Amino acid sequence: GQDSFIVHDEAHLTPAFSDLLRQLADVQRQAGEPKQVRVMELSATSRGGEDPFLRLEREDENDEVVRERLDATKRLHLHGVEASPQEKRANIVKKTLEKLVELSLSHRDEQAKVLVYTRSPEDAQEVYRLLKSRLEKPAEGHTTLLTGTIRGYEREKLVREDPVYKAFLDPDVHISRTMYLVSTSAGEVGIDIDADHMVCDLTTLDSMIQRLGR
Repeated sequence: GQDSFIVHDEAHLTPAFSDLLRQLADVQRQAGEPKQVRVMELSATSRGGEDPFLRLEREDENDEVVRERLDATKRLHLHGVEASPQEKRANIVKKTLEKLVELSLSHRDEQAKVLVYTRSPEDAQEVYRLLKSRLEKPAEGHTTLLTGTIRGYEREKLVREDPVYKAFLDPDVHISRTMYLVSTSAGEVGIDIDADHMVCDLTTLDSMIQRLGR
């Protein structure tokens, strides 16, 4: 840690590590180390702290591209899932996943790109399976899955070869039929996705901001 500059990217995902880095820096400061470690956190949804934030200034807001994004029409629709207080959590999760699939399929005739978020790889796998089973035509080439459990090899192959994933990365691509990308938090950060609709469960504010930011 001597004379080091540590950049902690997507710091909101590992807050405990952020705390550890700050503690190490504090120990060095208190000891009067001549070449202390310096830490920078990068995140669109920082949890706070004493460090200064990078914010949009007036000149940024006057930029044509920034203004177009800030002023774009955004619509959010909330859909409830009925459950009794005595109902088991597993059954509520099942109903929630069914609702995600139902809402996703409502766009099947729009020639749209639909991004579907879930909380866990298991939930993503189930939504992916249900979508594939309920699409009238073969789902190959129109539905794909992205989770953090995918190895680096499969992820690189996904970028190179998967037509659905490639379509979500290209805002100008023409699609002849609705495509679905089902993802966990692996698709919340560090990726520029272009979609017409997003369908997701309700999660923490940090995750919602990251999802909406795609």
